[in-house]
Amino acid sequence: MNLAFYITVFFLQDQVRHSPATDSQDGFFDNTIWFVMIVPLVVMFVVAIWNRKPKQTVREFTDADFDAGVLKAEHPVLVHFYRAWSIGDQCMIEQVENMASRKPPYEVGFVNADKNEILLKRYKNVESPALMFFIHGERVFQSRGVFDGEDVHAELMDLMERHQRG
Repeated sequence: MNLAFYITVFFLQDQVRHSPATDSQDGFFDNTIWFVMIVPLVVMFVVAIWNRKPKQTVREFTDADFDAGVLKAEHPVLVHFYRAWSIGDQCMIEQVENMASRKPPYEVGFVNADKNEILLKRYKNVESPALMFFIHGERVFQSRGVFDGEDVHAELMDLMERHQRG
């Protein structure tokens, strides 16, 4: 048997099996797979890429300015450690952005965990997405994983109130 025979059988086999009924079913499943699986995946990646753009309301901290901007700050600072390639982290960026847009009594900032290795070495148990809350340079709160912005904000307000009393 040669290659030409296999190619001929392949094309003839495709013509013999199909009837108008199976053609309509194949068309249905071909279109359905696009709408059920491929389109949502494309939308998810477009949203993740859209969220990668620099945020205007939240400051980006680096290894160089973290001490001055967070540890020596006169006001409390909430820091979100994220990884740019992680879709879960991109979703949490929106939560942090929403918290910052309400103008809370604390500053909100981001740290790209992939670009700031010194900070990752300093805070060894940081897994993104992670939140850390600092009051006068002391880490008083840490959260890992997915979070709800409203719950975190309420807890931070409680921490600030307890810190002021004590």
